[in-house]
Amino acid sequence: MTATVHICAPEEEIHSALKVMEKGRVRRLPVVNREGKLMGVLSMDDIVLVAERGDGRKTPELACEDVVETYKGIRVRPLPALAKV
Repeated sequence: MTATVHICAPEEEIHSALKVMEKGRVRRLPVVNREGKLMGVLSMDDIVLVAERGDGRKTPELACEDVVETYKGIRVRPLPALAKV
């Protein structure tokens, strides 16, 4: 079995990191610099703490809705097949 390690860069835009998380269905990303050195780990918890609610007048840089949609994408599971009676 081969596992793919999904990573992000320290300068990467947060929405890009969210897309990587959703595509890879992971809740944490190692943050790796250009030299390949591990700088830290970005988690969904970190992202949730900086997300903001939109107030209708100003669009936040990172909206709560963006985080929720990503989390839904990560957590998607197929429904079990129903037995025929």
